[in-house]
Amino acid sequence: MWQARVYFVSGPAPLPDIAALTNEEGRFTLSAPSPGPYMIECNADGYTTEVVGVNVGEDEQGVEFLLSPTS
Repeated sequence: MWQARVYFVSGPAPLPDIAALTNEEGRFTLSAPSPGPYMIECNADGYTTEVVGVNVGEDEQGVEFLLSPTS
């Protein structure tokens, strides 16, 4: 998914607006301000929104979102 918006929804402390757009390969990078549990959301026009939980600081290798076209 190219140009999907990915951003932190919640974390262990108040968050500034941190977001990224996916590249042509659907990859993105977000920098968490501190270790701990986060909820990350991904959305794109014409697709469902997905939310996943990650625990930053526990050797997290990546997050995968599977967006489905909306009907």
